[in-house]
Amino acid sequence: MVIKNTTTYTDKTLEKAAIASNYNNETYKKKKLLFNFAGLTSGMVMVSIMARNFAANQSINMITVVLFGIICIACFFIGMYYLDKNKHIVFREKYSSKVGQTYSYEIDSENIEVKKATDDETTIIRWLDIKFLSEDKDNIYLFCGEYEWEALSKEGFTSCTYKDLKQLYKAILWEKSTKA
Repeated sequence: MVIKNTTTYTDKTLEKAAIASNYNNETYKKKKLLFNFAGLTSGMVMVSIMARNFAANQSINMITVVLFGIICIACFFIGMYYLDKNKHIVFREKYSSKVGQTYSYEIDSENIEVKKATDDETTIIRWLDIKFLSEDKDNIYLFCGEYEWEALSKEGFTSCTYKDLKQLYKAILWEKSTKA
């Protein structure tokens, strides 16, 4: 069985691939969890200090409240925005040349053959090099590493469907796990 696909890369493809690359990135998940937890904790401490001072009819130590407020905002900014934005910037720098390009894929149980529509250059990706598969409502992403990936449009399948590709991936993944 040979699965064929044609995909044209867009700006949204890059953005969605950057998001999808974080699904299996343990370092990213730990950093995001750490910063969000630190932001939440410092915010709770700030509110606790203010509540205790109000309840005791004491003046509020504004320096402490402002310090915890700044820590809270900084940690939430890093955890909620900066980590994701940084990944988008790296993807844009590395892969902006792919935007507007059309790629043809021929996939069998051994390799993934990638052809760029504007030239006859062919790249062969072995299934053994694929680290993980991720998907969203429009595309399936095959990652060889954190920044090495291919996107296949779900609407671009000319022979077979994206479900067949997922089944093939699961079969190859199972085969890799039994050989190890």
